[in-house]
This record gives sequence, C-alpha cells and structure tokens, in this order.
Amino acid sequence: MGAGMAAGRRRIARAVKSLLRGAPDGMALLLENTAGRGTELGGEWGHFVRLLDLLGGDPRVGVCFDTCHPHAARYRLDAPRSVGRTINEFKAALGLDRLRLIHLNDCRGAPGAHRDLHEHIGRGAIGHEGLRAVLRRRDLRAVSATLETPIERPEDDRRNLTRARGARPAARAAGGTACS
Repeated sequence: MGAGMAAGRRRIARAVKSLLRGAPDGMALLLENTAGRGTELGGEWGHFVRLLDLLGGDPRVGVCFDTCHPHAARYRLDAPRSVGRTINEFKAALGLDRLRLIHLNDCRGAPGAHRDLHEHIGRGAIGHEGLRAVLRRRDLRAVSATLETPIERPEDDRRNLTRARGARPAARAAGGTACS
C-alpha cells in the first residue's frame, strides 16, 4: 500500500515465484481478476500482462475469471455484444490459454462501480442475458465454471446451479464442461 502499482506487481511476482518453486509438477496457480478498487491489482487485463512479464511468462500461471469482477471493474458483461468485447480484449491481452476457471456469479453493483458485490444468477447488473452469453461462447466451452454466488438460504446453490445450467446450450449440458 502506498508504494505504487509497479512495486505491488514486483511483490506479487516474488510471492508467485516462491510458491511455484516448491510446487509439484503439473501444479498451476490461478490469479483471480478483481473489481479494480483503487489499491487492487487485477482490475485490468494489462495488470496481468505486466505481472506475467515479471514471471517470465510461466505457463503454470493462469487466470480465474470472476464474472462479477470485470463487470464491476469496467468490462461490461450485461449483453452478448459486451461479453464478446470483454472476452476479445482478454484474448488479445492474455490469450485464452491463460483462462483456466470461471467463477460464475452476477454483480449487484453498477458496471464500472469497482464494487465486489456478488449476486445470485440473473438477479444483478449482468443478468440472465449476459451470463447466458458467457456460458454459450464456443471459445469458453473448455473452461470449467463454478458458482461463487451468495448463500442466504439452503436452497440458494441449487437454484443458482439450475439457472446456470439452463443458460448453457443443450450440447454442453449433455456432456461438455461442468458447471458446478
């Protein structure tokens, strides 16, 4: 805090290198994007580009794409066209080989508000249309998704999973990537 983004990147890079030094073969480390509050790294794809440069492009480092976070940061996900734009910007900056996991949730805050407020599937600013567009992208079908929605009642996970599964194309629901 207070030392600047470059110092923060160097500190994270040192920590990641230390973790990877002791990691068994085949182990990957996923860095999650953030909502981009003032002191957070990871709210822009460029943050990951610069961090990966410091890590020498280590292929064991991937990204966990939390759907709430880019929407809150500035990358809209509330319509098919905006999802396309966001994923294409991610691809151009990092390549889809770095995208290893999707945390699927809606966003209670407004786009660009920089507030990490997870919401139930279809009940936030991303909505059914945006989450459906994420889940139906052909270029993301090989990426596993897991729910990271709030749990206020015992049935919340089941309801959110049902909504997420209903948003996937039929072929994917029958035998493609799991949405757990």
